[in-house]
Amino acid sequence: MSNSSEDDIQARARQALERGTFDWIGKGITQGDIDLVELNENLRIYQAELELQNAELRVTQAAAERTANRYTVLFSAIPQPVLVVERGGLILMTNEAANRLFGLQHHHLRKHYLPRLVSKSSDEQLDNMLRHAWANNVNEPILIHFLTTDGGSFQGELRVARLPAENDGADHLICTVTDLTERLRQEQDLRSTYARLRESETRYRMLADYSTDWDYWRDPEGRYLYVSPACEAVCGHPPEAFVANNKLMDDLIHPDDLAQWQAHIQEVFSHSEQATTLKPERLILRLFRPDGEMRWIEHLCRPVYDIDETYQGRRGVNRDITVRQQAEILMDLQKRRSESLLELHLAADELNEISLIRYGLELAAVLTASDLGFVQLIHDHQHNDAEIVTWSRATLARGRRLPAAELHSLVTSCNLWDAAMLQRQPFVCNDYSTYDTKLELPPHHLPLTRFVTIPVMDGGRVQMLAGLGNKASDYVDLDLETIQLIANAIWRIVCQRRVEQALRVSEQRFRRLSMLMSDIAYSCIEVGSNRYRLDWVNGAVEAITGHSAAAIVAMGTWRRLVVLEDRALFDLHALNLLDADAETNAISTCQLRLRRRDGGTAWVEITNQRAPKKADIGTFMVA
Repeated sequence: MSNSSEDDIQARARQALERGTFDWIGKGITQGDIDLVELNENLRIYQAELELQNAELRVTQAAAERTANRYTVLFSAIPQPVLVVERGGLILMTNEAANRLFGLQHHHLRKHYLPRLVSKSSDEQLDNMLRHAWANNVNEPILIHFLTTDGGSFQGELRVARLPAENDGADHLICTVTDLTERLRQEQDLRSTYARLRESETRYRMLADYSTDWDYWRDPEGRYLYVSPACEAVCGHPPEAFVANNKLMDDLIHPDDLAQWQAHIQEVFSHSEQATTLKPERLILRLFRPDGEMRWIEHLCRPVYDIDETYQGRRGVNRDITVRQQAEILMDLQKRRSESLLELHLAADELNEISLIRYGLELAAVLTASDLGFVQLIHDHQHNDAEIVTWSRATLARGRRLPAAELHSLVTSCNLWDAAMLQRQPFVCNDYSTYDTKLELPPHHLPLTRFVTIPVMDGGRVQMLAGLGNKASDYVDLDLETIQLIANAIWRIVCQRRVEQALRVSEQRFRRLSMLMSDIAYSCIEVGSNRYRLDWVNGAVEAITGHSAAAIVAMGTWRRLVVLEDRALFDLHALNLLDADAETNAISTCQLRLRRRDGGTAWVEITNQRAPKKADIGTFMVA
């Protein structure tokens, strides 16, 4: 038979299958009209029909087996614990995850009931859920307290759905269980963590709210999350002002410290890895309150991380150190003052009067950061007679010093004279541009912004006027104290130098006079307890004793020239002057003989006077 005939037979058989006409053979036999050829062909068609049906059945069976295998693999391998139970709760099937979770073995199947895996406290919930799932196919999950075959327990979430039966059998229930042990533990840890966090935050806020330190917390973008109430006592602004304006701190910082502050903020909020690992840096800053008062603060900040080490910004503290800083500034100023006074006294031996005054004025200018200065000596208080002694080195270097006449006019026109001479008080002008009685300065003079003038008193009168000016900031009481201290020291040294100069002149006159005398004049100084030696000898020394004045001074005492018989008288004469009860300026006189260099003797009358400062002055007159 040809292939075309076979294909035709299969086509006719498929057509009969599709139409469902399977009784055509019986009809032919019943009617008695049998054609063997046609019968053979029809049987072949029927055979083809059966083969087609078998082929379709095999395909359907293979598909069903593949589906069943996939379901079995999925059921066994799914990580979710799954149990198949009867309506009464008998466990029919479990997967590996359920076996591990409940500790089930193969022999438990069809012998173990689901209620035995649930604690008594959850029995009612399980019964209600099973009935609801049987009636409504599915239901919402509930929390069940489960038991394991080895005596353990855990909290789990149960879902139940109705599973249609196979081959007209009874329906079953499929149950999925989610072990909530780890999730509940994490939730408990999270609740505990949040509780500790709230407690910590409460303690922190209590400490921060009642602390005198200004605490704050800024997020990674630089916005304020928290500012302690202490900020208002330090800077004069409430916490809400900083939360509303992240740049408020820039408006408060002293202009000289602003660049340092902005560089610090730029560095710590640069969002780089290095910014979050920077070591805490302490900054000493100045800021101004709304009332104009300046405060010193110590700033310190460090990065903040949460439990997961996530960067949460920076926590900082601004501590008011105004009192400490002022004390440190005062200590430093006292040290510099002492050093300046020492330098001034050391320079007194090397400088003349004008240079010494200028040097002291320069020291005061450095201590007060003043740019110009002058010193005047007062000669006549009634006629306002004053002499400009010197300008400061900075003023002289610019070549713009004010002439003496204009300076004197400035002093008298600005009420400086009354303040210094009559009230005997310092005069301070911290804004010369707005001063009512200011003097129009010549164009060549240094511009004057502020100045201070200090009178120096001696003997109840003003003897000297010291002035400094053009400090970058206002003059304060510490500046006045410093200028007064240096000016007083200058005047004391000047007076001492003048007295010493007058004494030297007087001594030179006395020595010249004594050399013209026919007598001998001498002075003794104390070198030990009741021990004296000759200091100088003038007059007719060589004519009376035959020895030179230098030889007599080298001997150290007149006793070596006194004849032996008169030494007791000489000692008694000396003891009268050395007596502790003897008054200053006491005079003692005696007559005795001196041994001349040529061996002869000379009668002399010795007159000694006890002078102040443990020195004796005496004279010899030839008897």
